[in-house]
Formats: sequence, structure tokens, C-alpha cells
Amino acid sequence: MIEIRTDPGARPARIDGGHHPQQTIAIADGIAEATRLLAYATMPDKSGLRHPGDVYSVLGALTDAIARLPQVLTQMTEFIDDGVTEGRVQENPNYGSHGGDAQAAYAEMCEAVRVVSRSLITARSGLHIAHSALSGLEGAQTSRPRGQARDA
Repeated sequence: MIEIRTDPGARPARIDGGHHPQQTIAIADGIAEATRLLAYATMPDKSGLRHPGDVYSVLGALTDAIARLPQVLTQMTEFIDDGVTEGRVQENPNYGSHGGDAQAAYAEMCEAVRVVSRSLITARSGLHIAHSALSGLEGAQTSRPRGQARDA
């Protein structure tokens, strides 16, 4: 289990609420850090994988994570859309990439999220296939020639 906190004295993030912006950012940072840790843990010389079932479990968890990302992206897109529409969000013309046109910035974000969401659906499908392909794998039993005793 991973606990996400904005600082050592803060309550851990929970699905059922108490959310605030710093916590949301900490959750996203936690995903990035967890992915970094996973990259190291799955290196052949780090002993983070011992059996085919370990890979099966990791692929299953990654499939679930990828499947949830389109919802997250859609909700953030809706947040920006509402803010632009209601006038609570604007683009700074001095450093924004759309000359102060928040609607253009939103439209670009929206199109990019659509493209990424389609790619994530494809990635989830591929991970699901890889996960299913491993369902029957197990560690091989080392065989000994007939009559050879086991090492004591």
C-alpha cells in the first residue's frame, strides 16, 4: 500500500474525500515516482521479479492503471473547460503560447487529450493481451537425471 501525503503531518489521500490541490499534485507526483521505482525494480539485476507470476501481477496492475487515466484526463479537461467558459481561467498573453486566447489553449489541450486517451485505450488493450498471455506460465522445475540424488 502506498500512502500519499502533502507533508509528514498531513492525513493520507483517500478516495472518499478531503481532496485539495496540493494533495492532487502529490498524487500525480506519487504516480511518477512509483513508475520510476517500478522501472528500477524490474531491472534484471535488481531481483524485483522472481517468477512469471510476478510479471503477470505487475502487468495486471499496469493494465488497471492505464485504464483509469482517460477518466482522469477527461475530468481535468472538463475543469479547464468550465473555468474558461465561466471566465475563471485565462491565458497570460506574456508567456502563454496562444497570445492570451484561453479558448485556443483549451482547444489544443482538448485535442491532445483526445489523442492520448485513444492511445491509452490501445495501450490498455495491448497490456491486457500481454497479461492474458502469461496466465499459464510458471517457473520450470529443474529436472535431474533419473537416480541422481537431491543436494542435501
